[in-house]
Amino acid sequence: MTPSRRMSLPSSFVRLLLTLLLTTSLLGSTARDSQLHWFRFSSLHFPVLANTDEGKARQAVLPFEQMRAAFSQLLLRKHVSMPTPALIIVFRSEADFHQFAGAESASHNALLLTGTDRNYLLLNGAQPEAWRELIRPLARMLLNANYPPAQPWFDEGFVEYFASLQLSPQAMRLGGLPASTGEDAGVNPGGFLQALSTDWIPVSQLMAMQPGAKAETFRAESWLLMHYLINNDKLSETGTYLYLVKSKKIAPSEAIAQAYSMSSEQFDAAVKAYFKKIAPTFLAGSGAYGGPLQPQPLPFTLDDMGGSLANLSDAESRATLAEMQLRVPDLRAAAVAQLQQLVADPKLETVIAHRALAWNALQKADYETASSELNRALEADVKDIWTRYYLSAMKYQAAQRSGQEIEGLANMLQDLKQVVEWYPDFAVAYNMLGMGRLDGGGITSAMEAEKAATLLAPRDDSFSLNMARIYVSAKQWDAAGALLQHLEASDKPEIAKAAKEEIEALPTIRKYGIDPKAEARAVSAPPAREQLHVAASPPVSTATVESSSDDDTGPEEQKPVAPPRVDRRPVQFVKGKLIGVDCSNPPSAILTVLNGKKAVQFRT
Repeated sequence: MTPSRRMSLPSSFVRLLLTLLLTTSLLGSTARDSQLHWFRFSSLHFPVLANTDEGKARQAVLPFEQMRAAFSQLLLRKHVSMPTPALIIVFRSEADFHQFAGAESASHNALLLTGTDRNYLLLNGAQPEAWRELIRPLARMLLNANYPPAQPWFDEGFVEYFASLQLSPQAMRLGGLPASTGEDAGVNPGGFLQALSTDWIPVSQLMAMQPGAKAETFRAESWLLMHYLINNDKLSETGTYLYLVKSKKIAPSEAIAQAYSMSSEQFDAAVKAYFKKIAPTFLAGSGAYGGPLQPQPLPFTLDDMGGSLANLSDAESRATLAEMQLRVPDLRAAAVAQLQQLVADPKLETVIAHRALAWNALQKADYETASSELNRALEADVKDIWTRYYLSAMKYQAAQRSGQEIEGLANMLQDLKQVVEWYPDFAVAYNMLGMGRLDGGGITSAMEAEKAATLLAPRDDSFSLNMARIYVSAKQWDAAGALLQHLEASDKPEIAKAAKEEIEALPTIRKYGIDPKAEARAVSAPPAREQLHVAASPPVSTATVESSSDDDTGPEEQKPVAPPRVDRRPVQFVKGKLIGVDCSNPPSAILTVLNGKKAVQFRT
C-alpha cells in the first residue's frame, strides 16, 4: 500500500487563504441575513424593523408601549403626543447591534438617535432588559412633547421618578428608587438616600436653582419632591405654580404660597416629613431596594399590541439601515457609499435609498443633489409620504436660508397636507404648513396649522415665534405682543434676540403695515446654494392638481459666465410715497414705498 503524499503550502499563503475565506463568509452571511430575516411590523404606536423572530421583536417593543401608557396615566393625558415619528430597530444579536449602531453603542444595549424628522430607537434584541437604557431619554422626549415648559427640578424629578418603572408579566410598579442603567449606569441609587439624609436643600431654593455643584443632591431631592407631589395628588397645584413662575415671573417662595396654600417653610417641612415616612420602605430585609407603592395592573399587554407584519426585500432592508446610519457620525460615509451603490443598481434601487441621499444632501444645503434624488424618488414611488415631506422640507429650508418666498408653494402645501394626514402628530410638518399658508395669504388656516405645531411641541420656542408672526400678520397686536414678551425671556439666545427685534418693529408695522427691517434680515441671511429644480409631485389620488408657476421663473441654462452676471430680471415700476429708508447694512439701502394700501420694499 502506497503511503499518501501530503503537499505542504507556505504558511503565508495559508493565512491569506483563511482571511479570504472568512471575509467571503462574513459578507455572504451578512447579505443572506439581510435578505432572509428583516421584516417590518407596526405595534399600536411604533413601527418596528427587526431581523429576529417575530415573537422576540414584539417582546422587545412591548415595554415602549407600556412606558407610553404609564406616562399617560401618570400625567393624566388622554392623548400622548409624539411630534417626531419614531422607528424601533431590533437586532437579533449583540454583534448585529454594535455593527449597525456604530461606536456610540459601545458598552450599551440600546441607543436613541434623535432628529427633527425622525427618531430611531436601536435595541439589542438578545438582551430582554435593553429597553431600560432608554427609559430616561424616552421620559424626556414625552415630557417635552406633552407638558409646557417647566423648571429644571420638575424635569429632573419627573425623569428620575419615571426611571423607577418596573415591569413584570403581571404588573407595573412606580415609585421605587430609580434604576441605574444607560446614560446613568455609574449612578448608585442608594446615593439618593444618603444625599437626602446629609445635604438637604430648602425646597424654595431647589425650585429656583440650576443643577450645578450639588448635582447629586439636586437630582435626589428633585426626585423626592416629584414623589411627594405625585403621591399627594398635587400635580394640578404644581401646574399653577409653574404658570406663576414661568409666565407671571413671580418668585418661587411667593408662587409656593399661592399654588400650594402654604408658606415655603411649611412646604419644605412637609416634604421632609414625607421623606422620613417613606425612607424605611426603600430598604428590604436583604438590602434590596423596594418602593412604597403597591403593584398596579399593566396598562398595556402583549395581547393589546396587535399590528401588521410585512417582509422586506434585501434592497429595502439595506437602504433602511443605511438611512438610519446617516445619523451616526462614524458610519455616515459608509452609509452614503452603500446608498450610492444601491441606487446605481436597477435591481437594488428603491425610493428609500433616493430619499435617504436627499436627506444627506439637505444637511449640507446641497439643493441640486437633493432635488435630483427626490425627483428620482418620485419616479420610483409617487405615493411615498417621506419623499413628499423632504420635498417640502427642502423648499422651506431654501426659503429660510435665502430670505425669499417659498418656491413651488402650491405643491408644498398639497404635500404637507398629506403628510399630516398620515402622521397627525408631526409638529415640524405643521410648522412648515403654517408658514407656507402665511406666505400664500391664508392667515386663518396658517394660524390653525401653527397652533397645532405649538400644541404638539409646546417647548419649541421657534414654533411660538412663528405663531407670534402670524398674529402680527392677522393684526392681533395684543396676542402678538404678549407672546413676543414671553419669548424675549427664552433660554435660547437666537429666539430671545428675534423676539426683541419683533417687539421693536411692532409700532412701525402697526402704523405702515410693513416691517422696515424685514428686508435687511433677508439680505443678511445666507443665500441658498442652488436653484431648486423639483418636479411637481403629483397627488396620491387620480385627480390632477395644477402645478405652481415655478417653471415660468426657472433659471437660465447653467453655463459658466464671467462675473459680474447681468441682471435679466424684468423691470417693474411702482409709484408711491417713500415712508422709510434703512441704511444699516451698507453699501445696500432698503427703501420702503407705500403704494396705495400696499407697502413695497426695494434694495439698492
